[in-house]
Amino acid sequence: MPEWLPAVVTGVVLLLLAAALGIFHWRAWVAGPLKLPPEDILRHHAARQLRRRLQVSGLLAVIGVMIPLGDVLPVFRRAPLLFVIYWLAVLGLVVWMVLLVLGDLASNVAFHRLAQSDLHTERKKLQDEIRRYHAEGNGRSRADHPES
Repeated sequence: MPEWLPAVVTGVVLLLLAAALGIFHWRAWVAGPLKLPPEDILRHHAARQLRRRLQVSGLLAVIGVMIPLGDVLPVFRRAPLLFVIYWLAVLGLVVWMVLLVLGDLASNVAFHRLAQSDLHTERKKLQDEIRRYHAEGNGRSRADHPES
């Protein structure tokens, strides 16, 4: 087996994965949040999320190209310092991609906690309103009103 084959296979797999993720995220955006009104907070959150996720897909594609290049370019065999700098750049891109993923995760957790809190507050208000309605006697059922 040629020594460059694992790097090329890894690069192709990463490129295919990046393309699939990018297409998936774009289709999810078009099918859902894009249809929301521009002022909707969910649309703003989803737009930022899409931006982060497309950046991750793009970085994955760049890394998918850089891995085989770093393995097959002959210049790296003659210049070890350039080889180290190149792979540090690849590593830096991987770290940046991981930070974007963690940022996306943290953003989603924060957004959904806030949404859950808003739902809880709204539910409490509605329950208070129902209790107040019943306390005023307006909440009787039809069975309580024989004249109906």
